[in-house]
Amino acid sequence: NMSTSVDRNEVIAGTAAGVAVILVKHPSDTVKTLLQLSKQSGSKMWPVVQNTWQTAGWKGFFRGVAGPLATVPLVNAVVFGAYGYARRWLGHTDPNELTLGQLALCGAWAGFVNCAVVGPIELVKTQMQQQLIQPGVRSKNSLHYTYHILKTEGPRAL
Repeated sequence: NMSTSVDRNEVIAGTAAGVAVILVKHPSDTVKTLLQLSKQSGSKMWPVVQNTWQTAGWKGFFRGVAGPLATVPLVNAVVFGAYGYARRWLGHTDPNELTLGQLALCGAWAGFVNCAVVGPIELVKTQMQQQLIQPGVRSKNSLHYTYHILKTEGPRAL
């Protein structure tokens, strides 16, 4: 059966990959964000790490993990599924049957789908982080800010 539907195993694998990425990456992303938002020019990484550890313990490195943990696994599931869908659309159930060109085409399709999904998420995340250092109105959360963008600028703004 040369089904072009999304394979459940690809979705599960993508979800698991997304969870693993966030759990491994989030502590360094937290430190990076704290460095970027620091008002002291020339802030160094180790003092930020030490301060975070002293003030919040290991949980401090996972501050704000809920949003990415809710979205990144879903995005990865979509990307893994898009790759598998493209592979089956080309008529291959075994990834080892793909030529280099077909492999690149499947990867490019998955990348395109990734951009279409991640672009709006990254826009909202970046705008929310920017609100931390800019005076003015603050959005309650990411969903509230997404609604604000849709209401004031329309869907094309995402």
